[in-house]
Amino acid sequence: MRNGLWTYVAVAVPFWLLDALWLGLIAKRFYRDALGTLMAKPVKLSPAVLFYVAYPAGLAFFVLSSGLAPGVAQAAAVGGLFGLFCYGTYDLVNHATLQGWPLRLTVVDMAWGLFASGAACGLARAFI
Repeated sequence: MRNGLWTYVAVAVPFWLLDALWLGLIAKRFYRDALGTLMAKPVKLSPAVLFYVAYPAGLAFFVLSSGLAPGVAQAAAVGGLFGLFCYGTYDLVNHATLQGWPLRLTVVDMAWGLFASGAACGLARAFI
């Protein structure tokens, strides 16, 4: 239990920090402009909290505890693929089903999922 909790914290903290920096500073205007009227005002806190609790658990379980990523480079690569698949599922379904969902948002968000998930897993593996 202790090892699993440490793995969760080790991947959650860098993911949260990276995503806060991305959404709060770097790409804040990009998402606002891309989503336009699709963006909730205000943002719904409950689904966001659920995502930020559950997603790092997926990274910890499927990437870091699976045995597929024993080293830092492998953790970053497998974590990046996990992020690409998860963010891709969300973005591609939205792109297919929501009128006005921009292609550039799909591409940028999938790239972000790949990078943030890979970086968080690589950083976590360096500490566990």
